[in-house]
Amino acid sequence: MELETKRMYYDRILRIMTHELRNSITPIISLSEDMKQREYSRDDNREAIEVINEQCTSIKTFLDGYYELTNLPKPEMKETDAKPLLQHIERLYPDQGICIECAQELKLLCDEGQIKQLLINLVKNAIEAVGTEKMKDLKKEGIPSVMITASAPDGKPRISVSDKGPGIPADKREDIFLPFYTSKAGGSGIGLALSRQIMNLHKGSLTCSGNESGGAVFILQF
Repeated sequence: MELETKRMYYDRILRIMTHELRNSITPIISLSEDMKQREYSRDDNREAIEVINEQCTSIKTFLDGYYELTNLPKPEMKETDAKPLLQHIERLYPDQGICIECAQELKLLCDEGQIKQLLINLVKNAIEAVGTEKMKDLKKEGIPSVMITASAPDGKPRISVSDKGPGIPADKREDIFLPFYTSKAGGSGIGLALSRQIMNLHKGSLTCSGNESGGAVFILQF
């Protein structure tokens, strides 16, 4: 069963990669065929080269993302104070309606740089999910758009990032962690896969659920 599950997982990744690469390469093939069949003016040539360059850059970005995902360094585990770490994330997004709650003296055994990268990704996604207009409305009412909570209810540190966005359908809450899966225009589909990989390397987990307000909740369990 485990082998079959892994096979299905990698089959899905391969299909997504094939789809993305085909989407980027097809316009290059079409354009180059057209350039072979008719004479282009200098301006047309420049425009065609720009299109090819953009598509090749897109492919490189896509492959760089995959390389980063599969070549994460082993985390350098150190005892880290949770509250200053979360305050650092909060300061990166001033006036974005972020609120943090952290249990006093909570310690994390983690690679601080990797966990910061993970939290930045989650907070950025949460802010985008809420949207500028709703964020303004929530701010007027004094309601945080994004809430970061850190505690250790069973002795194990846990951080949750919740938002007031539209939420994620239950049947998509595992798909979003697949490499290259994205519902956002121009999204790479790497961020959440990378975030989960970071937690896997920390011998922890990253999961997604819904909250009462209809938004999404991402939970880091150490």
